[in-house]
Amino acid sequence: MGKDQEDIIKIKTAISLRILLKKNKDLPISKKEKLRKDIPKSYGDIADKAVIRKATVTKTFNIDGSSFSTTLFKIIFALGYTLIDFAKIYESITEKDIIEFLGKKDD
Repeated sequence: MGKDQEDIIKIKTAISLRILLKKNKDLPISKKEKLRKDIPKSYGDIADKAVIRKATVTKTFNIDGSSFSTTLFKIIFALGYTLIDFAKIYESITEKDIIEFLGKKDD
């Protein structure tokens, strides 16, 4: 696997995780309470629920370094989603999404 392909994987992973976190943040309060009271809405919440360091979560969301699959899985599960949920988002990401993400990352 080449460096370019690894970079694309990291970017798509970061975009997918951000979409899942945004879904959690966008749930109406009443719906959140009905689903579960401890829905993660921040990197710190995810770290607490996944029992990993907040810095690890932050690095994974910001494509800094390489993320091990177990860390990624813990983050996805802590967010309250399945690998299927993650995969659907991951596979739907387009080149345009990647370009937009890279533009925002530089801001």
